[in-house]
Amino acid sequence: MATITLYPRADNVVEWQYSWDYMVAWENAKYGGLCLTDQTQKILNFWYDQSCPSNCTINSITLYVYYRAYNSPFYFTLNDSAVSMPVTGTFDTRSYEWSGSGWTPAAVNSLYAGVKGGLTGNYDERTKAHYIIVDYTAWTVPAVTTNNATNVLSVTATLNGNVTSDGGGTIQGRGFAWGTAENPTRGVNSWEDVTGTTGAYSLNIASLTPNTTYYVRAYAWNVVGTTYGTQTSFRTTSRGLFTFHG
Repeated sequence: MATITLYPRADNVVEWQYSWDYMVAWENAKYGGLCLTDQTQKILNFWYDQSCPSNCTINSITLYVYYRAYNSPFYFTLNDSAVSMPVTGTFDTRSYEWSGSGWTPAAVNSLYAGVKGGLTGNYDERTKAHYIIVDYTAWTVPAVTTNNATNVLSVTATLNGNVTSDGGGTIQGRGFAWGTAENPTRGVNSWEDVTGTTGAYSLNIASLTPNTTYYVRAYAWNVVGTTYGTQTSFRTTSRGLFTFHG
């Protein structure tokens, strides 16, 4: 697992839903601050960096808010879902976590947040900094095993493989490459795709040369890339013989 921190974008164009009496200047490109000083409820929305990796599984999202609220209800929102902040007289860091269930990288990269509040007394409400930590697991290439060939005859054989993991991303294709030279490769040597995703699979091949050694590699690919299983080999029989050499 890994984490990435998303900060308010430096080029945020503020979407005013209500007017503010006073807005504290952005402290820098990463942290935003604002101040509410009257008793009218107001909302301010802003966008976060769109820098979450695309090929990953989101485990959780944690929103950190550094704020002060004396005696008034104060809310921090994420995609319009309001989270009530406890009243505190001093700047304090509060964190709120949303489950990774249902989150996708595209959804994370379209996050927007907001501040909603309304004074009930003669005190102000302020946010000094806020950011989101995304916990994610990066996808990898699939894991593939090349198993020994079976049913080997003079001109035919059955190739066997197994996609044991999709790496986190959907399997887009799988199959076998084979030939008389080592390290056969899809698109270069003899090859054929086999329908399916994870699990064991087989392919019957023909038109082989008798009494010849062949090398085989199973392969699979997802959005991250293509991977090959460890190479195996078999030797076809002479014509009329039915023995198998693994």
